[in-house]
Amino acid sequence: FYTYAQKEGLAIPKTFFLRNRSDVEAAANELTFPCIMKPPMKTPTWEKNTRAKVYKVASQKEFLALYDQCSGWADLLMAQQWIEGNDANLYSCNCYFSDDSEPLVTFIARKLRQWPVETGTSCLGEEVRNDAVLEESIRLFRSVNYHGLGYVEMKLDDRTGKHYIIEPNIGRPTGRSAIAEAGGVELLYTKYCDMLNLPLPPNREQKYIGTKWIYFRHDVQSALYYWWKGELTLRDWWQSIRGLKWDAVFSWADQAPFWYDLWGFLGNLTKTLLGKLMKKKIHQK
Repeated sequence: FYTYAQKEGLAIPKTFFLRNRSDVEAAANELTFPCIMKPPMKTPTWEKNTRAKVYKVASQKEFLALYDQCSGWADLLMAQQWIEGNDANLYSCNCYFSDDSEPLVTFIARKLRQWPVETGTSCLGEEVRNDAVLEESIRLFRSVNYHGLGYVEMKLDDRTGKHYIIEPNIGRPTGRSAIAEAGGVELLYTKYCDMLNLPLPPNREQKYIGTKWIYFRHDVQSALYYWWKGELTLRDWWQSIRGLKWDAVFSWADQAPFWYDLWGFLGNLTKTLLGKLMKKKIHQK
């Protein structure tokens, strides 16, 4: 995608592909910091060595050291300019395109928080209007005559006021795509009807009713981080999660995923705390 975007002049951050040490040194001389480093696709070796989706790098020295550390975890790494702005600067377009590459349904939303912060995945989002994101997403998919479910994430740069494409996804619903149905827009049912040549549902236009999407456990973790930094109060957090919502995990009709997810988190937290306690005791001895 990034090779295509560079060729077509799409709005992406300055991007470098890191195949060897020479590529890394050349990129280090052209990038301004901070920047990010990540694999184009996470390999089993990458996931075995780290849980990080992407690394944020603060300096040239750290950039070179990080490459030396993780270059063996993937066949290819990439570096990108960091786009300044908080979590709420991240916008997305969920959409479905017909076989003649017409957008039959679109839905624009933005993140409010993510976990892990800055480089994680959305844990609280809301629908918004952003015509720049909508138009650039449609332009991207039409340029390749795309047919199917699509998703584009873009970030607004605080320095320039310009939106940059962070990543696209195709061919599947994304984790946050259920916000469209919660907002009264039939994203997946439109795909279903189009594929079977059935009449399309009438509810395909975004109404901007303020629908939100939340992964509650992750949002609590993210909120605690911002509270610890003095950037979020309990009242601010409560205000941010109020309103019409779709929960990523919880459902009154089937509560098992929520409790399983919570139990797994508590189990991992207990193991981590016990591990630190044991290391402390061993060190004291």
